[in-house]
Amino acid sequence: MNILYYVVHPDLDHSNANRSLLRKLPLHPQLKVIDLYDRYPSFSVNAVAEKELIDWADALFFQHPLYWYSVPALLKQWFEIVLTPGYAYGKEGTALAGKRWQHIISTGGNANAYRSEGYNQYSMEELLRPLESTAGLCRCEWHEPLIHFSAKHARGEQLNAFNDQVVNTLTDLLETR
Repeated sequence: MNILYYVVHPDLDHSNANRSLLRKLPLHPQLKVIDLYDRYPSFSVNAVAEKELIDWADALFFQHPLYWYSVPALLKQWFEIVLTPGYAYGKEGTALAGKRWQHIISTGGNANAYRSEGYNQYSMEELLRPLESTAGLCRCEWHEPLIHFSAKHARGEQLNAFNDQVVNTLTDLLETR
């Protein structure tokens, strides 16, 4: 399986959890890892280049922090520029149909903060509904996000356990087909 893995963190150098995960990703010819902020520091997303990558891929992963209950600005820009009608959705927009779509998300808050009774007043499932809808519009196969709660304070075993979960997911897919 060809996997396109986007890392989308505006301050990756200061994110221990995201940098740690990035270092653990397997080196494999069927896994392309792209740091969107490194690739497009001026937010000038190249739609043609991105669509070529998507056409190659069987699965799309997006590693990012949860920012204001959503994705970082550059990923939103990427959606706007790349996921166009006639390509990603609409009557003839079938380029992403059947591809796996999954987010790898880091949060500052703990899991209890993401409940109706919690600090953020909504579950993570509710907050991520727009991303699930985007994947659905593009006819992708939505997979539950892997969420690293309290990532800002994660060290040692907690950090390793989450990293292993992501790496195992990718490795299983890379060995598929």
